[in-house]
Amino acid sequence: MCHSLKVLFAGGGTGGHIAPGLAVLDALKTLRPDVEAAWVGTPERREAEWIPREGVPFFPIALRGIQRGRSFQAILHNLRGLLEWVTTRPMRTASRHLKLLDPHVVVATGGYVCVPVSLSARLRGLPVIALEQNARVGTAVWLLSYLVQSVVLAYEGSESDLSDRSKHHVMGNPVRARVLSLTQAEGRQHFGLPPQGEVLLITGGSLGSRDLNKACVEALKRMEGDDVLKERLFVLFHTGEHHLSWVKEALRDSPFHIQFHPYIVPMPEALACSDLVIARGGAMTVAELSARGLPAILLPWVGAARDHQRINCETLASQGGAIMITADQLSGERLVQELYPLLLDSAARNRMAEISRRAGRPHAAMDVAALILDYAEKRNPSRSLSNHASSVD
Repeated sequence: MCHSLKVLFAGGGTGGHIAPGLAVLDALKTLRPDVEAAWVGTPERREAEWIPREGVPFFPIALRGIQRGRSFQAILHNLRGLLEWVTTRPMRTASRHLKLLDPHVVVATGGYVCVPVSLSARLRGLPVIALEQNARVGTAVWLLSYLVQSVVLAYEGSESDLSDRSKHHVMGNPVRARVLSLTQAEGRQHFGLPPQGEVLLITGGSLGSRDLNKACVEALKRMEGDDVLKERLFVLFHTGEHHLSWVKEALRDSPFHIQFHPYIVPMPEALACSDLVIARGGAMTVAELSARGLPAILLPWVGAARDHQRINCETLASQGGAIMITADQLSGERLVQELYPLLLDSAARNRMAEISRRAGRPHAAMDVAALILDYAEKRNPSRSLSNHASSVD
């Protein structure tokens, strides 16, 4: 008798911890159309809105992450988080969710909410697969590497940050099939953009970035005198919710065709319609750009833990698939020096795009899904969970 596959995803906090899980879920549905999925995350973060919109049942755990710094607010926040752990509230909530959902396997996509769910899953004897998106392993995944079945890494060399006892697979970052399949015409139709002209996508990550926005505003202003660009340049500007009003006001009289978005939900369509991207160096951003083969100017956020955004960007930039401008170099003037020639030279953009495409791992989602199925079947051999022909190393 063939039983449906039950997979519980745990993770969130940022889009970079949500998107890879959804990409893996899409791939699992391709391999096993009868898959049943649920998601555990924090109630006040982006996953609480995003996951139900995807039609996936969402179960919250109230949990505070660690705030870095020595300010009174950070210390108070961390003390309250410690109190939550001392009272075992996150573990008790996670245990209730697991008892209710009864999954065959747990997939931890990143963020502190993964820790109580994974600990509870291991106490129940369930296999746990952890996904690490960045070149430098985060604190939550480092902790999980002591007890999970395997950590899926995006970059060679990241295993040096894991515990000595952990098993790992380097498979790249899973991206959704829609990122790869949409045509430029479909993307432009979605945003009401013409087939001709250059489309520039500007995105500072799910929350937006004041420094990136400021440099981009200044760069666009410096290019306003170019008559060719006035006719041909179309901009999708993802500002972040907190920066929308001042960015719109600063570019109110711009001669360019600019769409301002506090948050771009259909990012696959935005990537599909774009000729060039200005973005932060988040792991999923870099993965989607290279999987799609898009030229980019990357501005890594200096505040990222262990400087992981700069490291995420370095490999692609060193090969010529992107241009990296670090925080100490960033200004509107410097950005124009890199941006302006690329907007006018389609051949240069095409060369960058080809290098970026060669660096991508478009099959990562299917590879991770197959690994998950292997562990689920290994844990439950009598329940005929899968029919695919792959095996755990």
